[in-house]
Amino acid sequence: MTNTLDKIKLLIYSYDGKFNEVDDIDSINFEAKNYGSYGVLKNHFPIVATLDVSILSFKVGDKKDYISLSGGVLDFNKNVCTVIAETYEFKQYLDKERILKSKEKAEEALKNKTKLSQNEIINAEFALKKAINRLKLFE
Repeated sequence: MTNTLDKIKLLIYSYDGKFNEVDDIDSINFEAKNYGSYGVLKNHFPIVATLDVSILSFKVGDKKDYISLSGGVLDFNKNVCTVIAETYEFKQYLDKERILKSKEKAEEALKNKTKLSQNEIINAEFALKKAINRLKLFE
């Protein structure tokens, strides 16, 4: 079966049911967990990758856009890139002040590790990692 897509299509889902579709993409860049950075162009060979807390970027013409991911899985096949993410946010919808507050709250919680359960520590560390990742988009 031959693919008729002239460009890449991105389908992104989150565990809570959020969905976005972006057409006419020229390239996609992402971080594969434990394997580093990857870039895909039209007609790239199929790839499946586990995603860590990271940034996915894509280019449509001269415009580059960014998505903050909280981990997930990426599948690229026949010029369709499907991402199933724990959570995701497009850069233009991020609120820097909210992220800074989230980062401060996580850091404060981690200062008192002895008072936290193992699960609370894991959640605070994950919240801190997500906040730091999102703040990268404002640099």
